[in-house]
Amino acid sequence: MTAWLHVDEDGYFRGGREYAQDREKDIPKGAIPLPDGCRIRDFIGKRLVAGEWVEEVAPGLEAENPKAVKAARKIEEAVQEARAYLASTDWLAVRLAETGKPIPSDIIAKRAKARETLSQV
Repeated sequence: MTAWLHVDEDGYFRGGREYAQDREKDIPKGAIPLPDGCRIRDFIGKRLVAGEWVEEVAPGLEAENPKAVKAARKIEEAVQEARAYLASTDWLAVRLAETGKPIPSDIIAKRAKARETLSQV
């Protein structure tokens, strides 16, 4: 699995995801490979400018309102963690479908919580 960062046309970080090497065709155009030693959540509240990552509040957030910025970053971090957890455990759902071997109940509960987090955004 290789992690990729999704960046919009203005350079703002908009998310990230891991893709299996055999699914490279699913990687969105313009996605950037996650730099070595970094986590996807390290890029929340960042913008790519001239090849460098800088701290910058995305449009729509008031720079004068640090509480709003902090809340938005917390939500984005929760979304990224939920997506990463689902991606890292998808193989269990495939295994269940293919072999009938059950998914452990703690993982079922955590996957449900991750889906709930994503549905609330």
